[in-house]
Amino acid sequence: RPHHRFWAHSIDPDLPPVTQLNGRLDFSETDISTRGAGGQFQFLTGQFLGGPGSASLQSRPDGAIGISAQGTAGVAALRQFANLPFMDRVSGSASWRGNLTIRKRSFELSADSNLQGVTIDLPAPLGKTAPEPMLLRIERAATVDADLFKRFPGLRLQPRGDAIAVSLGNVPGRTVNALLVRRAEGKAYSVDRGIVALNEAAG
Repeated sequence: RPHHRFWAHSIDPDLPPVTQLNGRLDFSETDISTRGAGGQFQFLTGQFLGGPGSASLQSRPDGAIGISAQGTAGVAALRQFANLPFMDRVSGSASWRGNLTIRKRSFELSADSNLQGVTIDLPAPLGKTAPEPMLLRIERAATVDADLFKRFPGLRLQPRGDAIAVSLGNVPGRTVNALLVRRAEGKAYSVDRGIVALNEAAG
């Protein structure tokens, strides 16, 4: 079975770059995976958002490619990628888990973290100490078949655009939900519609 072994590669899609990528990728005419010769899943490893990460990859019967990943991300590295106005009041690092499904010309991404290890020096409901857990979930989709568009049927996907949903907090009275619909303008994106809701759904 043909395979390709990555050594210290860097990739840079429309996501923060993955560097020092190492691991083995097995492929055939019909599928691709990180399953080794013994049939056991192996992991690609690398550096992502300032911390170590690992991922497994597997083709699916419907032709999609599923990627499951986990790791630790640092706020300092995230700030370089998404330098939002409040990011100078956020510090630390936290573990995360994510899933990416790739289909022809579309994808669906989700990532979760409890943000333990991250300090947010902001008023309630956003502020938190480092030991305090606060659930964060980020979803991004570029296909109307994604769960995100099924949960928000009123969303309209722009040509070559995407939708992003962010949910922060799981304690009543301390939740923030945001929903963005973006359209592509050249190599960049611009927001076509956005909603931010406190203590209620964004849809």
